[in-house]
Amino acid sequence: MMKVNMKLSYGNQGLDMMQQKHSIYGKHPDYPNHRISIDGEIYSVDHVQKMVRKDGIKYNRKRAGQVVEPRTTHKGYSRVELGRGNVSYSHRLVLETFIGSKNYPEFQCDHLNGQKEDNRLENLEWVTQTQNMRRAHRLKE
Repeated sequence: MMKVNMKLSYGNQGLDMMQQKHSIYGKHPDYPNHRISIDGEIYSVDHVQKMVRKDGIKYNRKRAGQVVEPRTTHKGYSRVELGRGNVSYSHRLVLETFIGSKNYPEFQCDHLNGQKEDNRLENLEWVTQTQNMRRAHRLKE
């Protein structure tokens, strides 16, 4: 398995990237222990977690990297838990990693082909709520 670390820029945003198995992975600004692929896959990386026992003694715990398995919401969107209580939509993580963050609810993530489970970067775009509703209505026709 070949891993190549590289630094790429999208606009003014510098990204720490990793290329593996013909895909590109970016480091999300809010989740340093995770990598997001342009195909919508999410991985945790090997890292050390600082822990505190009940008796106050501090220690380090090694965590092995793994695929973060998404769960599907009742509306059909993919969500992942990145640490305790940090639940995020996969499509938002992809756009935030590679394009940059937009304020919700002013901007929403739109699946261009209407497939909620298709979280590839090429299928996602930031749009206003009005644009999102118009596109959804057109796709249903």
